[in-house]
Amino acid sequence: DVGDLESYGVRSTLRFLPTDRSEWMLTADWSRFDSSGLLPSNLLSPVTADRLFETESGLLPAFGYTAPSSGNEVWGVALTGRVDLGWASIESVTAYRDTDAAFDLDFSGTTIPSFVIDETNRYQQWSQELQLSGTAFAARLDWVGGAFFMREENAAGSEQVILGGLLNFLTDRAVDVDSIAVFADGTFRVTDQWSVVGGLRGTRDTKDLSVTSRSRNFFPAPFVYSVDFTQDSLGSLGIPKSQTFTRTTPKLGLQYDWSPALQTYLTYSSGFKSGGWNGRAVAAADFLPVKPEKVDAVELGLKGEFLGRRLRSNLTYFNNTYEDLIVAAVNPATGSFVTSNAARARVQGIEAEFSVAPAEGLRIYFNLARSWNEYLRLDPTVQFAQDNELKRIPDWMVQTGLDHALPLGGGGRLLSTLNFGYRTAYFAGADNRPSEKSPPRSDLAASFGYQSPNGKWTTTIGCTNCLDDETFNVTLAVPALGFEARNPDDRAVYYLNLGYRLGTPDGSKSRGVLARQARSGPEHDVADAPPRGIAPARRRGVRRHRSRTGRRGPAGRHRRGRHGPGGV
Repeated sequence: DVGDLESYGVRSTLRFLPTDRSEWMLTADWSRFDSSGLLPSNLLSPVTADRLFETESGLLPAFGYTAPSSGNEVWGVALTGRVDLGWASIESVTAYRDTDAAFDLDFSGTTIPSFVIDETNRYQQWSQELQLSGTAFAARLDWVGGAFFMREENAAGSEQVILGGLLNFLTDRAVDVDSIAVFADGTFRVTDQWSVVGGLRGTRDTKDLSVTSRSRNFFPAPFVYSVDFTQDSLGSLGIPKSQTFTRTTPKLGLQYDWSPALQTYLTYSSGFKSGGWNGRAVAAADFLPVKPEKVDAVELGLKGEFLGRRLRSNLTYFNNTYEDLIVAAVNPATGSFVTSNAARARVQGIEAEFSVAPAEGLRIYFNLARSWNEYLRLDPTVQFAQDNELKRIPDWMVQTGLDHALPLGGGGRLLSTLNFGYRTAYFAGADNRPSEKSPPRSDLAASFGYQSPNGKWTTTIGCTNCLDDETFNVTLAVPALGFEARNPDDRAVYYLNLGYRLGTPDGSKSRGVLARQARSGPEHDVADAPPRGIAPARRRGVRRHRSRTGRRGPAGRHRRGRHGPGGV
């Protein structure tokens, strides 16, 4: 039953138009996901060494562990309002999100599970954002300014089961986060062709920690837990139980419009991902603080739309430099591995994206990305070589496909999609061992469906990874515990979807921004508060494009103003 999953969800939106100058939208959603878990294969086992989708995990019992499981339940509400004041528009986004999550998984793949994590999490988040936007100087200046506040409470209980339960570590931790940001962004058209953009965002994150760590040794006391450390005892080691991170992130750019449908731009922006602590440490001296990661990003691009917007293209060069990059390093005080701001790295590359609509209801696209990555500096505490590649960044990525909607005589539509993606091999681990190299992956996805004349009913059949390509994305090696594990990517999935849309059917007209936010759910990305990109493309004719293929750097969010979840 490993790999089985069930998911449920519902979402509802209520739209209210009190006047022709105001609009309000209330959105609520709920979802639940349950899985029996996906277990790794162990390269050190002669049975599973060459069998990525076979595991010996749990063939023999472990003390404190029975079977893999994973799941979460999430619900949220958001109220979004927009009022046209004439000289400007004001927008408010108020949101709440609640998440309960749990997993009990073996990360070793050994017959007697030698490294199990059993964890429960509760996340609650409240946020409020206000934006004021408008134009000035005879519509040459487009501007937006605002403020954002978020309160987040995270609580987690985690038990690490070592060597089948001979040694257990139990940690209860909670982190409360207060995040405040103010931002301003503007685009000024100097001439009909030249535009200048500038923006600034100030962010202040405060995180307060509460933690209690206990351990149990099966011999001589199998049921007795002793307290190892708390947030107060960490203070005696100079480890803070409260941290504040303040960062000012600018954005500067130039744009030249060759025509209303063709533009060249150059931008510089800065961002960061908030810091925290080594939350899974089992020794007090390893529960070290982690500073924020920072990124400086430069982008040069050419975007265009031709043939009455039937043909769109996007050519981009990007260069991202990461400071205080978080990697695994040795703590000199204990000899244990910890996460540390011990690296500086660069990821750069080129992306090309094309799409064409040769006929009504048909879109064909092709995207190509080439990237290079390198470590510019590693601290002496890092155990891998500086000439290693960053993990999970392929050299090449390709994606091509089509979307087609065929009208039927009765008013319904046949919907079909075909997508093929390919990436070259990459290292799934930072050590760059040969066993960590995930092979190239070819991913074919296809679907075929029917939509009723009123757009309310939809039936779809399809598959993902239809070619059943076998690759992996995560590795974990602890030879002392008898494992070098690989976690596989999803195998082929075949599905049947039946959908019914309540309320306004597809195709009805709506006032863009709030309708788009309702479709994306109540969790809002505050990084998009200032307009992304360069000059006001909506006004000048060229639509902005989002990357489909390029993997621009290490995992995590570094977008301007986005500082990620407030976990440990």
